[in-house]
Amino acid sequence: MLRLFALRSLRSHSRLFFLVIAVAVIAGQIPSQAQLTTYVDGRVVDAVTGDSLASVSVLATAAALTKQVTATSDSTGGFRLGLSQGSWHLSVDRMGYRSWRETVVVDDESVELLIQLSPHPLQMDPLLIKADRDASGELTTAFVHSLDAQAVGGTGEGVTEIVERAVGARVRRYGGLGSFSTISIRGSTSEQVLVYLDGVPLNRASGGGVDLGALSLAGVESVDVYRGAVPARFGGNSLGGVVHLRTVEGTGSNLQWEAGLGSFQTRQLSVTLRGNRRWVLAAGSVASDNDFLFLDDNGTEYNLLDDEKTERINSDFQSSRLLTKADVPIWGATISAHNTFDISHRGIPGLGNFQSRHTRFDTWQNLTELLLSGRWGDGAGYRVVAYHSLHQEEYKDLHDEVGFGVQHDHNQGRTLGSRAELSILKATTLVTVFFGLRRESFNPDNLIEDVQSRLRSSRRVGTATGAEAEVPLGPVWVQLGGQVELLDDKVINDRSAGPDDKPVRRDRRGLWGSRLGARYQVASHLQLKGHIGRYSRSPSFFELFGDKGAVIGDTELEPESGISSDLGLEMKFFNGPVQRLELVAYRNRVTGQIRFVHNSQLVLRPLNIGQARLQGLECRLQASPLTQTTATASYTYSQAVNSTPGSHERGLDLPNSPRHVARLEFATAFSLFTARYELSAESRHFLDRANLRPAPRRRVHTASLAAALFGSVRLRVEARNLTGNQMADLWGYPLPGRSLFHSLRKN
Repeated sequence: MLRLFALRSLRSHSRLFFLVIAVAVIAGQIPSQAQLTTYVDGRVVDAVTGDSLASVSVLATAAALTKQVTATSDSTGGFRLGLSQGSWHLSVDRMGYRSWRETVVVDDESVELLIQLSPHPLQMDPLLIKADRDASGELTTAFVHSLDAQAVGGTGEGVTEIVERAVGARVRRYGGLGSFSTISIRGSTSEQVLVYLDGVPLNRASGGGVDLGALSLAGVESVDVYRGAVPARFGGNSLGGVVHLRTVEGTGSNLQWEAGLGSFQTRQLSVTLRGNRRWVLAAGSVASDNDFLFLDDNGTEYNLLDDEKTERINSDFQSSRLLTKADVPIWGATISAHNTFDISHRGIPGLGNFQSRHTRFDTWQNLTELLLSGRWGDGAGYRVVAYHSLHQEEYKDLHDEVGFGVQHDHNQGRTLGSRAELSILKATTLVTVFFGLRRESFNPDNLIEDVQSRLRSSRRVGTATGAEAEVPLGPVWVQLGGQVELLDDKVINDRSAGPDDKPVRRDRRGLWGSRLGARYQVASHLQLKGHIGRYSRSPSFFELFGDKGAVIGDTELEPESGISSDLGLEMKFFNGPVQRLELVAYRNRVTGQIRFVHNSQLVLRPLNIGQARLQGLECRLQASPLTQTTATASYTYSQAVNSTPGSHERGLDLPNSPRHVARLEFATAFSLFTARYELSAESRHFLDRANLRPAPRRRVHTASLAAALFGSVRLRVEARNLTGNQMADLWGYPLPGRSLFHSLRKN
């Protein structure tokens, strides 16, 4: 009765919530006193010398990200912004100076600002310079979708929910909030997508794809999703694409925090503290019981008589993060230290019609990075990074509830790596040369003595070297690069075996890749971009030898390789209702494609399925159709088809690859309130290679209302999956239905 009452209460609150948003949207179009223009007068100066800085662009963005206003400083450093009342984020970026960020609350009185920019010579971290350039999409041949993690993230949301907003990217979950989640870009597998945190790779030789559900948003400022061409600083060799998580920088001095509660006993708390002396301290924790209701068909899909609403059990999770960063100038260079510690505890609930009650999966990871960057003579810069990652996980299934057999494993993975990069600018040509060395180890420990583990202690040593050149040829900007990677894999019997013990298997192989891209500035607001490249990937230990749960490895796997190409138009408009329009066509051909497929009802096995053809169209639109209103829309049509010659599956769709994926976001601001609506939809697709197990189409509606309370503190209420759409993901893992969340945030 309590559960039924809660559902009815939530339904009534949802109707009220929709009514409030409808009134808000209408009210937002009615001019009010709060929308009158107030002038913000300021001056930009050098923080050291006090000299005025001319021609500096000052960008003001409404707190709801619904409007942007810019101004340029004159010869005295002065500027004026005409802003409506409310909260605005001001930002200043100028080469040779540190970025400046501040939040200003505009009322009916004029505001005066003194912006002091701290000098930062060009020996600053080249990664940051390039990332900013790529994020704008102006000087690269890659198609990049940059997402502001702090602007779109909500209670219970993590990296998973941010990344799935990118065009061309799809996320698959093994359950509710915080569950194991993987990403696919342009029909790729999760193994083919590289994930980086501040330039450090998170993919491991042990494999399995990077679990986005275990990554916290605490301290993460933005997420860049690269489709197609892969820049040299990411190794330049990825079949699927790159996801780059960038944490906040230690510029300015402020305190940010967020606290939230929501359905399914979800709770969240995060704090970020930045100091003037270039240091950052961020901590966050999020947890949920995930005890949502779902429709259980009892394993009889076509018998509706035994279907019933069931509560999800053993689906709880808790994850925490502690992030520390510091920059120290020394001898004309900069040393940056970065440490991230993540820990998570999760239940593994199993399939929807066969829930487990006791299976658990706990992980923790510590990532440490040291970076030295600076200038080397005139027109050259260097960057040397060393990193260490320690990852431990414990998988406990003592009741044989998930996969096959009783398991209790305690596995440890360690990565040691370094990378040196030298960039030389001659005239208008930029050449980057890089060299990397990486050693990874995977040590399983079976805690059940009378059960033989199929896991093996494994080692991988890899070296990579390559170069990339960026050459402007009149109106055409050309990028070309290549890399060679040498891998030495060794698999031994047990954890105690020494380095001189005879291995069970040893593989030595070389992988190579190359790419060519071009960007042509057709007009001031229109550019044509495209690229073609060859990429390759070696199978991981996870694919070769299996890992945990319902996965069995395949020791006969061969490396997969592919040809990737795309061509598209980017249009940017500074005035008018449309700000950005992107149209891209892509085509990828993969040979020796590795896919996880069902070997039986509960067992997955990776196979080289031969050849695959991945092609499609991507469209992204950003517009402001009305005052204080923004709209973004994306649509992807993709064909991920098995093209193996002579196969009986030739021409069939690859598993988990819907043809149509669309997303719409609409936001409007009025006075101190911001209303937002989101719709995500995807067409029917198949869970198996034979296309006999369809997954129905899905549509998810989300609405939120935010209000400025005092200062820079905002209250946000969000309702997700408003229609209560009962969905399942990846072989029957149910997803949450209707839910309600609210949070307080200080920027």
